[in-house]
Amino acid sequence: MSADLREFYSALKSWADEAVAHFRMSSDAVWAVDADEDWQYAGADTYCVQPRTDTRWSFAGLDRVRQLDSYARARAAGGHCPPVAAVLDKLVGSALGKSRVDFWRLAASVLPAPEELDDYGPTFFDRRFEHLASSLEASQVHFHSIHFLDGLVLDGGVIELAPGLTLERATPEEVIRGLKLGMLRPEFPMVSTSTFNLAERQASVIKRRWTLPRVVFDPISDEREPHRDLPEWDEREKEGRAVLDAIAVLTGRRVSVVGFVTFKDPAATSLLDDGWSPLRVYPSVVGVSDVKGSPELTQNLRRTYTMIRHPAFARNKALALAVRRLGLAAHRDLAEDRLLDVFIAAEAFYLSDADNLELSYRLALRAALWGTDGALDWSRQQIFDHMKRGYGLRSKYAHGTEPKPKDLRLQDRQVSLAEFVAVTEEIVRSAVLKAMRVMEQSNGQLTIDWEALVLPDC
Repeated sequence: MSADLREFYSALKSWADEAVAHFRMSSDAVWAVDADEDWQYAGADTYCVQPRTDTRWSFAGLDRVRQLDSYARARAAGGHCPPVAAVLDKLVGSALGKSRVDFWRLAASVLPAPEELDDYGPTFFDRRFEHLASSLEASQVHFHSIHFLDGLVLDGGVIELAPGLTLERATPEEVIRGLKLGMLRPEFPMVSTSTFNLAERQASVIKRRWTLPRVVFDPISDEREPHRDLPEWDEREKEGRAVLDAIAVLTGRRVSVVGFVTFKDPAATSLLDDGWSPLRVYPSVVGVSDVKGSPELTQNLRRTYTMIRHPAFARNKALALAVRRLGLAAHRDLAEDRLLDVFIAAEAFYLSDADNLELSYRLALRAALWGTDGALDWSRQQIFDHMKRGYGLRSKYAHGTEPKPKDLRLQDRQVSLAEFVAVTEEIVRSAVLKAMRVMEQSNGQLTIDWEALVLPDC
């Protein structure tokens, strides 16, 4: 500890000791407040609303300890301590948000709450001062961004998709945060008897741990506030979309985001960080089918996510569009809408170099030649016939024409539109995954010579 900080430590401790003595002797120092009902964890994935009473120091009690001579001495010592003087009466935080720091905010951080009064002593003060000192010296603000998911059931453990980015089970504190923000919803309105039972399909979150540089802005002397450009914020949302797209391409099933929130990392909270938490709540999802976690899915999900986030992937606009449309298809409720998305993906992948001639024939031929990599035990002729029939169905739905029952066939068997779309999607998903594996093995490069596939001897 530097000499300046030691002097501030001694002055602040003298005031805190005297303030605590006043609190202990005063009969009106504590103010009990009936707070709103709040969510609490009851165990076994059950959460319930219970009344809560907050106790805090009264305004009269706080005003008395601010009038102490020791408080003035501590404030003077803070003004001569460079780490303290650097933030006093300035806006401190990050590009996400800043708040003004005055001396009372620093001093009050070392005081105990009413329920902590019996615990106060040298160890208590040292622990609080150490937190204050680390906050003064911090150069980064630490955040968590969480996507609350619906439809994914993990088989336990944490799936690390990238450094600082994980798929894992939500903690009770995070579930309570989701309930308070309306991202997780109980069956009944929030009344004293409300309970929420966390289903396994609601228990998974995408969690990103990240930082921003700490900003100190003097509104008087600084000419202008730093530009609030947040590419990191866009990256958080792109990461969430990439995870959902990877799940959709691998499984063909829907996992939805029901809410997205960013907040300060509880394990690395600085007293000087601004507490603003940007959030986004999405509409409730109907008809979600659970995606079951498994070791195989975990491995493939990590690889597929890594490939989607590879810089070369975005440059391959055809493959990127195909993956994006398959991700959208998984969220469609109507089979005809899902069919249109699947064929947008198919056209992006199979016809990226084609002109407007013989599109149906070319798409079906290329799908047959590229194959399904073992996903379907079909011959090339069967894939060709199916994709050609599917392209015809796509055209009818795109132009508002109702197909005839004979158009909905899998080989010689008449089927529902949903079953037809599921098989078509399996062909396209398998083709896209095969292309991504080729891209992974060639360090991000993917060039498909469709003419060579058609005429291998040329």
